[in-house]
Amino acid sequence: MSIIAQWKTRARQIKTETYALAGAARDPRVPSLARLFAAIAIGYTLSPIDLIPDFIPIIGRLDDALMFGLVVDLLIKSVPSAVLREHLDRVAPMKAA
Repeated sequence: MSIIAQWKTRARQIKTETYALAGAARDPRVPSLARLFAAIAIGYTLSPIDLIPDFIPIIGRLDDALMFGLVVDLLIKSVPSAVLREHLDRVAPMKAA
């Protein structure tokens, strides 16, 4: 499998996981601290205020990606596996369309 194909596959997985985590972050069975971190990550990613301004080439966008990636990893670890599986199953039909 070529590197481009691997990247495309991983990008699809990240998209699916992001939708599932967005649903899980609103689920009352998920710990409050995890939901708070999800809100902070989304707010930071969408906020025009950054630690490193986006107009600085590469590095400006890298801090957003790093912050979002770290929080997604934290959420995957802190969301109960049954809840995460439920939300992944809910997103799977959308992915097929």
